[in-house]
Amino acid sequence: FSVLYPIADFHNQTILARRARLQHLGDSPADDVFLQSMAAFYALDRQPHPLPTRADTLRELLQRVDIVPPSLVLAQGAIESGWGTSRFARRGNNLFGQRIWRSDLAGLQAMGAKGARFRLAAYETVSASVRSYIRNLNSHPAYAELRVLRAQMRARDELVNGRLLAKGLVHYSTRGEEYVRDVQRMIKSN
Repeated sequence: FSVLYPIADFHNQTILARRARLQHLGDSPADDVFLQSMAAFYALDRQPHPLPTRADTLRELLQRVDIVPPSLVLAQGAIESGWGTSRFARRGNNLFGQRIWRSDLAGLQAMGAKGARFRLAAYETVSASVRSYIRNLNSHPAYAELRVLRAQMRARDELVNGRLLAKGLVHYSTRGEEYVRDVQRMIKSN
């Protein structure tokens, strides 16, 4: 936790700076380039329906360009990596069990998953793993509920709460609700 917390905080501060810029976006060409780069980074191009206006794009981005509370980062990192002892954590800096399907990306074969089309992502640093994990939660369709819960907290002017956000992780694991309860217990006990 002492290693992971400052890394999570750094990435969240970067996200908050991007969010602030989006909230104060103007009409300059530089702002348009920034908006387009954020739309690409946060996978708005993978939406089932294109967003018709700039305002729609901005609204969707503000739901995605937001922090993942350190409590959630730490709990999932501990659970997914066996407190940093798993093979994919030790050999690939992958603390979150993230998978890849493209053969041109660095990865480790999943042990015990013969014939699996995926591999476990390998990262050069733990920081790169955290950045990828946060981007995954902020962009993948499976975590839309997490983003809605976070936006609701923001709308009520509440702190973003990792234990409550964990409810949006049902699809993170094949264990579903049981996994969510494990993450919530980890946050509560640590």
